[in-house]
Amino acid sequence: MEAIKSKVIELADRLAPGSLLSIGAGKEAITVRLKPNAAELAEKLKESFGATVDITVGFKKFPLDVHFASRLTLHPPQVVDALSILHASIAMTSTRLPSGTSTTGRTLIENMGNTCLLFDASAPVGWLSEPGGSVTLGGHAGKIAASLQHMKLEPGAVGELSFIVGTADLGPSMSFLLSPGHYEVVVPVHVIMGSEHTEGVPRVIDLQVRDCYLSISDPLR
Repeated sequence: MEAIKSKVIELADRLAPGSLLSIGAGKEAITVRLKPNAAELAEKLKESFGATVDITVGFKKFPLDVHFASRLTLHPPQVVDALSILHASIAMTSTRLPSGTSTTGRTLIENMGNTCLLFDASAPVGWLSEPGGSVTLGGHAGKIAASLQHMKLEPGAVGELSFIVGTADLGPSMSFLLSPGHYEVVVPVHVIMGSEHTEGVPRVIDLQVRDCYLSISDPLR
């Protein structure tokens, strides 16, 4: 298997540099994860190595399974007292993006209260849905850094959390890429308040920040 693994890496680097997200050697097959715009590479790998490679392109197995249905449901934000002291918004690096690529953004968290707030927060990834929708249609299929970031915000101060959002398709369509269109960016934010703030405020707060939009165009050729 190690010999096949080396050949897969060599072929991927030659045909589509940067398209290989991860590779692992199992007992029966080499597990290969590719970027959502790497379907042509996946076809070449299958032609060359057959059943010895188990390939995922974006979120979906290759070849595509017509029965794929792994949409994620976006739950309504938790309504808590903390909403009166924390205000979150989104700032995108770009609001136009070719399908098959990713972009970054920042979740801005403002202390709307009258005292200093200490908390840990994480918001590493954004998802795409129909405007106002509750179903996730697409997102980033690569690696995500999900570590908590410690924040100390004085009244009126704003903290930032970086996130990535991608265009890999999560719906039942026979495509690895999200269709061109207008989508809403939804960023789940996980907050763990410091023990000094737990009176009247939940210790763990899960928010969903919305009201930012992204226009997806045709893939780059």
